Amino acid sequence: MSKWILPFEDIGRTGVSVAGGKGANLGELVGKGFPVPPGFVVSAEACQSFFRDINLHQEIAQFSNTHPAGKQVMFANFSSLRYFLSLGISVSLLA
Repeated sequence: MSKWILPFEDIGRTGVSVAGGKGANLGELVGKGFPVPPGFVVSAEACQSFFRDINLHQEIAQFSNTHPAGKQVMFANFSSLRYFLSLGISVSLLA
């Protein structure tokens, strides 16, 4: 598998920076023999690469700088922002 896709078996508790907290915990459970359905984690590196490719940091900066209430609104509506991003809708369309 690629460094962007990590099977639970390859992750442990120390893998938080690579796989996130949930992924590292699932990997730790698999390593200890607990019954965990087969699965994998999309690595933090893969997410960061994707965010760079879609210029997410620029989109968020533009949103927070142009919206009347700025960062307070952005953080209050972060779950909506993540939802729209998951649909492939540009953040700039939400401003």
